Amino acid sequence: MAAPSTELLEFIDVPALLVAQGCITYANPAAMDLLGRHILGEDVRIAIRNPLAVALLTSNETGRIRLDGLSVAGSKWELICSRLPGGGVFVTLNDLSVQSSVARSHADFVANASHELRTPLASILGYVETLTDAMAGEDRETRERFLGIIKREAKRMQALVEDLMSLSRIEAVKHDAPQDAVDLVALARLVIGEFQDQPGLEFESNSQTAIVAGDSGQLSQVLRNLIDNAVKYGQPGGPVTLTIEMADSGWVNVSVRNAGE
Repeated sequence: MAAPSTELLEFIDVPALLVAQGCITYANPAAMDLLGRHILGEDVRIAIRNPLAVALLTSNETGRIRLDGLSVAGSKWELICSRLPGGGVFVTLNDLSVQSSVARSHADFVANASHELRTPLASILGYVETLTDAMAGEDRETRERFLGIIKREAKRMQALVEDLMSLSRIEAVKHDAPQDAVDLVALARLVIGEFQDQPGLEFESNSQTAIVAGDSGQLSQVLRNLIDNAVKYGQPGGPVTLTIEMADSGWVNVSVRNAGE
C-alpha cells in the first residue's frame, strides 16, 4: 500500500495514524480527538492500551481486529492495520458502536415481538381447545364469552403484525408522515367497542369530535395498546377510563387511567 497523503487525512472523520518504529509519527484531528493530542511521538503501546492492537501493530502483519471501550465504556471499534513501503504502518479506526447498537436493538425487538405474539396466540389456542369440548361449546353464554376473547386476542395479533409492517416501511425510508384527517373521538368509540366484554371500561370526552392529522390504523393501534396495558396491569375487573379532551390551544389530550399499581 502506498503511503497516504497526510493533507487528505486532515479532512476525513475517520481516525487515522501513521506508525514508524513503534511510535506514532502522525495522527489526524479525528485520531487526536479520540486518543488525545499527546499521542504524537508516543510509543504505540502506550497510546493504544490494548494487547491485541499492540500485538498487531508491532508485528509485520496486515489485518484488522475489534476493540472494546476505546473511547467510552461499551464502545466498539475496528482497527485496520496496513503495511507501507519502508516499514511504516497506516492505521484507521472505525466506530462500530452505532451498528452494534442497531443490531442489538433489532435482536431485542424481535425477541419482544415474538413474546407479544406468543401471548395472544396461546390464549386463542387455549379457548379454541376449550370450545371443542362438548360441554363448554354447548353453553351459549360461555361460548359467546370465549369467542369474544378469541376475537380480541386475534385483533391484538393483527395490531402487532401491523406494527411490524409499519417498522419495515419506516426502515425502508418509504414511510411518509400521515396527514389524513382523523376524528379521535369516533376512533376511540370504535376501539372501545373491541373491548365490550371488558367490565369497568369507560370513555369520556369534552367534545363530539377531535380532528387530528394522522393515520387511523396507527392511531387505533396506540389506543388499543394503551387500553390493553391498562386492563392487563390494572386492578382485575377495575375501572379503566379512556379520556379525550380538546384543549383551548388546539391540542388533543388523550389519557388512559386505571386503578392499579
